[in-house]
Amino acid sequence: MKILVITHSGNLIYGAAKSLGYILKNLDVEFDLIHDHYLLKTTSMEEINKYAGVKMRDSFVFHLPYIGKIVLNEEKLSLFTRVRRRLSDIKNLLSYTLDKRKIYKLIESNNYDIIYLNSLVLFPLITNKYKFVVHVRELYNGISKKNVYSRLRRAKKLIFIDESTREALKDVKVPSVVLNNPVDMYQLRFMNRKELEIAYNLQNKVIFSIFGNIIVAKGIHYVIGEFIKSASHNSVLLIVGDGDIDYLKQCKTLAKNDSRIRFMSQRNNIDELYFVSDYVIRGDQLFAIGRTIYEALYADCEVIIPGEESDLSKMFDLDMYKNSIHLYSPRSNELQDKFNRLSHIRVEKREFHSNTQEYMRIFREIVNEI
Repeated sequence: MKILVITHSGNLIYGAAKSLGYILKNLDVEFDLIHDHYLLKTTSMEEINKYAGVKMRDSFVFHLPYIGKIVLNEEKLSLFTRVRRRLSDIKNLLSYTLDKRKIYKLIESNNYDIIYLNSLVLFPLITNKYKFVVHVRELYNGISKKNVYSRLRRAKKLIFIDESTREALKDVKVPSVVLNNPVDMYQLRFMNRKELEIAYNLQNKVIFSIFGNIIVAKGIHYVIGEFIKSASHNSVLLIVGDGDIDYLKQCKTLAKNDSRIRFMSQRNNIDELYFVSDYVIRGDQLFAIGRTIYEALYADCEVIIPGEESDLSKMFDLDMYKNSIHLYSPRSNELQDKFNRLSHIRVEKREFHSNTQEYMRIFREIVNEI
């Protein structure tokens, strides 16, 4: 079997890129990899080769059709930022147009059995001529529905990371499966929490953390505001990641130089920060989980997320960590109340979990069925 893997990610650390790394390192067949030019701005070819593992046969660099508008919530963005995003999408499509023939020529000449797309935003690549599998990791927002549906209906299989992502595309009648992200936090067993707390100057603090891309949809500004109003002086809020430059500036301005709020930028050693964290937070306006929440739970952190009790049925492995989940309504003072109560309670008991073995068993079955 010959597989072509295509990834849109501009990093190898967070979200879709981290999940893909687990898959690539555990595949039992050889594959080729296509990534975007953008990745080379932050990552060396040596790092990419290490990330992909020993089964990678070859890698190629092309401009890819990253259409971010179909998965972003731009409600609270300024007009300037929205216009800039549209121009960025247009630029991506124009650049992709220059490389499009080269991509399909590569596919044709190698006669791949499966072409695996690591994100919904790559949907313009899908054609009837080849066997495409699309991993839908994002919540589709309904924009460009006719075009998105038309392309997705040409795919052989859709893999959704949860029921919410599937629900958003329920009218696309293509064989599909829901499969949680691969998460492996076993490696934290070899770390020393006290040493890390000293290294990060976090001794005797209750640590609240946000991980991932800094974008409006994740409500980081909201979490900062509620933290400032309510958390004790004994607590710290870590904001780990990079993202939208304008939004990041907005968040830093909102923090008002509060010494308890630390912007940690993008880091390769993100697992260390899970280990020192007591609580991991999401600030979305609706129930949302994502990879970072599962990583936190598998690292035996507790999590604070928007939603209601009925939403929990959408989660995987709920019996394992139900008592570690704190729900709040974003349209109330409940997050303030959580900060007030939990900023005096450290999470001491830690065990570490992994689902990668079972994940890869199911993933291989999916690939072999196509």
